Amino acid sequence: MLLPNSIEKVMLNSGTTLRQAMEVIDRAPHVGAPSGIALVVDGSRKLLGVVTDGDLRRAILEGLELNVSVDKIMTKRPVTIGQELSARMKLDEVSRRVREISADRKSPVKIDQVVVVDDSHRAVDIVNFFDLWRQSEPKSRQLAVMGLGYVGLTLAVSLADVGFDVIGVDAEEKVVEMLQARTPNIHEVGLESLLNFHLDKNLRITRGAEDFTADVYIICVQTPVNRQRKPIFSHIDRAARGVARLLKEDDLVIIRSTVPVGTTRNRLLPIIERESEMVGGRDFYLAMAPERTVAGSALRELRELPQIIGGLDRNSSELATSLFKTLTSTIVNVDTLESAELVKLIDNTYRDVNFGYSNEIALVCDGLGLDSIKIIRAANEGYPRNRIPLPSPGVGGVCLRKDPYIFLHSTLDKKFEPRIIAAARSVNELMVDEILDKIEEFGRTYHRTRRMKVFILGFAFKGVPETSDTRDSVTLDLVAKLLKRKSKLFGFDPVVKPEEIEKASVRSASVEDGFRGADCVAIMNNHPLFSSLDIYPLLESMNKPAFFFDGWGIYEKEAIEKVPNIIYGRIGSP
Repeated sequence: MLLPNSIEKVMLNSGTTLRQAMEVIDRAPHVGAPSGIALVVDGSRKLLGVVTDGDLRRAILEGLELNVSVDKIMTKRPVTIGQELSARMKLDEVSRRVREISADRKSPVKIDQVVVVDDSHRAVDIVNFFDLWRQSEPKSRQLAVMGLGYVGLTLAVSLADVGFDVIGVDAEEKVVEMLQARTPNIHEVGLESLLNFHLDKNLRITRGAEDFTADVYIICVQTPVNRQRKPIFSHIDRAARGVARLLKEDDLVIIRSTVPVGTTRNRLLPIIERESEMVGGRDFYLAMAPERTVAGSALRELRELPQIIGGLDRNSSELATSLFKTLTSTIVNVDTLESAELVKLIDNTYRDVNFGYSNEIALVCDGLGLDSIKIIRAANEGYPRNRIPLPSPGVGGVCLRKDPYIFLHSTLDKKFEPRIIAAARSVNELMVDEILDKIEEFGRTYHRTRRMKVFILGFAFKGVPETSDTRDSVTLDLVAKLLKRKSKLFGFDPVVKPEEIEKASVRSASVEDGFRGADCVAIMNNHPLFSSLDIYPLLESMNKPAFFFDGWGIYEKEAIEKVPNIIYGRIGSP
């Protein structure tokens, strides 16, 4: 078997002459073998000693003949390290041995190369001491973050902020141009300040994967689902091929994207190995470290939340751990790549199931003529075993709406088909139709079935913490259904830009203009601004009778209906 670094080409037996040893060492760099050193081994490759080009020079200066056997000058107790040690432990072991030798010789000893041995003391590799140090000291490495969306950009600026040299890479020309112009492509508290501080210092933004090299590649691209709710792997595949073309020996690849269980090992790894002609766990390292932050609080949560890490092998896990320890003090190591993939899917499906439960309660209460919010609050009050969330207009956001389907995809052809996760997702997808039904019921009752003016507040998929992310927003689902009914739609969001609202065929309006003359107003996310509106003059300006849909139960029904001819509605309210 070909050993790492082709070290069999610098192996000698104890009877090799100094002249032959010189020839082997001189030839080594030209045949892909480590330079400046040769290993003296027995017939089973058990290490007997080492000889360096410095040893040979000293021997010649001392007058030894070139036909003398190499065992006369070799170092019989070279510094060696065990094959199974992590990078950090290897460095610690070398440092300990150097201190011991220095104490014995009563003078400092300098080590350039270290021999790696197996349990039988057979030589299996030669590592450069500086490279070993680089492996164990994460901040000495160049990092490339592949994909600069909500996950990648916040990670890139956070890593730059703790001292790394970071290259941010994105395939979208517009994204790269915005970031190079110091304008974040997403809304995140504190992001613009960090971007401006680190850009062109220890943070660089680029589109091309050919004008840089790195030591660590962190893949943060999206994994959307198609109309059939099956994962789309094209972004992951493209990123894997791009990394493979740049990969060099001892680099670390980390995948941060949310993927079906088994993707890292069975899809990403084979692509990288095939394209790079290297072997994971031997020539490069691979780990899964899923993103767990929430949009709007990502910069803070990157420093506070525990980081899950699963490695292809022990060294991969150790290297990824040393990197993320610079961001957060709590690392949770799991046994496998698959375990780390599943943790992320559990995080998001658990929340979707919780919300699905409360929304199902709301639908039941609607049918029973009961108020779901009052009932859930009563059930939670002083009862420590209940943490039932309040109902909502549905569950939005790219993570919670797609990750349950990625979870379900992971279980195909397995022994058990999940039921609760699929049912909760189905309930959450019903909610927008419930909202539409309430609006249409109002229209039928008051003979306004067509061309109603509907004013919608909240286009981001959530309001707390605030974000500009409209991907998979329930609001956009409602907009699409109302447009089919020829409603005149107006919209406002405290964070989403007006041009983004208008892309959805909705006319952007101020709060005052939106309320004025509206037949229906619908609050669709829970941004704090909506709870502080001067609501009575706004309600007075509506076209009476009017329907006020309070998707998050921000206002009390009794308070809103103090205004004559205002009909209050929300999910789970009779």
